[in-house]
Amino acid sequence: MVVLKNILTVALAVFLPDSYKEGSAAAVFNNKPDKDWKVYKTGLKNLSGICFNKDKTLLLAVTDKGNIYELDFQGKIKRQLPFDEFGDFEAITINPQNGKVYLADENTMSVYQLNSNEKKIDKVVSVTVPNATYNRGIEGVSYGKETLYIANQADPCRIFKYHLKDKKMSYFDVPFSTFLSDIFYDATDNTLWLVDSKKYQITHCNLNGQIIAQQNIPMVRKAEAIAIDREKNIAWIGCDKTGNLYQIKLKI
Repeated sequence: MVVLKNILTVALAVFLPDSYKEGSAAAVFNNKPDKDWKVYKTGLKNLSGICFNKDKTLLLAVTDKGNIYELDFQGKIKRQLPFDEFGDFEAITINPQNGKVYLADENTMSVYQLNSNEKKIDKVVSVTVPNATYNRGIEGVSYGKETLYIANQADPCRIFKYHLKDKKMSYFDVPFSTFLSDIFYDATDNTLWLVDSKKYQITHCNLNGQIIAQQNIPMVRKAEAIAIDREKNIAWIGCDKTGNLYQIKLKI
């Protein structure tokens, strides 16, 4: 058994990415919640985006197929919204002042606003990435101060800033990211939080993409959604592979 354990340890050291190694090889085999994180089963397939609701009493969650749910903070479904349109919806965000909900569709490379009846959507903006790679398009969207921050997953990892009032677009690239899976605007200090599903990592950065701090999250197999609660010092992470919701203590 000792020999087998050593062989496995060496194999992990060779084949796992560095960011996963930093989380310790033991986390791969003993992936059990501890005092720093908890995991809740939602029962959702392809959980791709989360955000807080207007009152921050629930989470809104979207799946790839466009189903939208209200979840409590233990991952239990409280309500499914009537919206039922086909697409590849990868992210969800809300304007906390007026409750307007926005969705990002990777297939159309567009962000849409959900109508007040929660059944239909209207296009807000589309983004263009020259020589874009299939299935590596927009994966995240987050609202902050009349701006939509839109994350392109890869080739390149890029963040677009779309100003809703003057309808102007700008962007910056994110060279430290490998697979940019979601984005969260933090109103407490006017910053951004990013999650990378291949580096198993969350990054806190300013609005121009300069790194403030980073934290590894090796317990999440495919992190595709992020919401940050600075008051409680918690990162909420959604896993696309399992549909699980993770509550992770922030250490940065």
